Amino acid sequence: MTQLATEARMELAIASLREALQVAGTPARIQAVRDYLKLDCDAFGVSVPEVRRAVISMIKEFAINDHDEVVALAAKLWSSTVYEERKAAVDLLVYRRKVLIPNDLRRVETMLRSAGTWALVDECAEKVAGYIDQQFPVESAEYIDAWASQSESFWLRRSALLVLIGPLRKGVGDLSRFERYAVPMMAEKEFFIRKAIGWVLRDASRKQPEMVRAFAEKYSNQLSALSLREATRTLPPIEMGVARTTAPANPRGASSLGSNV
Repeated sequence: MTQLATEARMELAIASLREALQVAGTPARIQAVRDYLKLDCDAFGVSVPEVRRAVISMIKEFAINDHDEVVALAAKLWSSTVYEERKAAVDLLVYRRKVLIPNDLRRVETMLRSAGTWALVDECAEKVAGYIDQQFPVESAEYIDAWASQSESFWLRRSALLVLIGPLRKGVGDLSRFERYAVPMMAEKEFFIRKAIGWVLRDASRKQPEMVRAFAEKYSNQLSALSLREATRTLPPIEMGVARTTAPANPRGASSLGSNV
């Protein structure tokens, strides 16, 4: 297939997806999406399951299977100003993650930097970057290590933590690597970092409760109240060396967005 024919097929795929999203959207949900995500963005007002169904239908109808086509189509969708089309870009990468390679982490980083909301960042970090990291641990390490130390982007720092959550949830992850990433972040006041530290530890505690308990005790005076509370939610109370401070309120209203935000 020529480059011109491929481009034409990509445009048809996007048009088909857009039409499906517009049909599935409702005016009442548009403002709900903006309020929920705390974003001033364009939206069709489509539910998450409907977006996923539309993406699966597009993949099947247009046979989006080749690596170059997958990443090119994801880039086109991500360039949209419409939330659901950006969500579709993430879903496409999730559903076709088996064709991705370490160098694609550069593209993923661009997405994470510009996402602006946990609703796009978290799935992209865990299910896209996390998958690449698991399949290519040596090649991926330099990318994820760099994310963990990105001082100008807390979304990248959060993503570095969430890359590790899948294996840790299954009891096979590298808690020492998480420790290397998380310890320098423990003093941060950013809600999304504090929440992510606690979330990863909480999920890891389901398979490795003693290891997580030891981690929480070791860093009990450095972890924020929010991180510690999340980390030990399913564990017995931990003896504290010093009084805890109250977890800071999130100025962007994220505390109302769900337990894993």
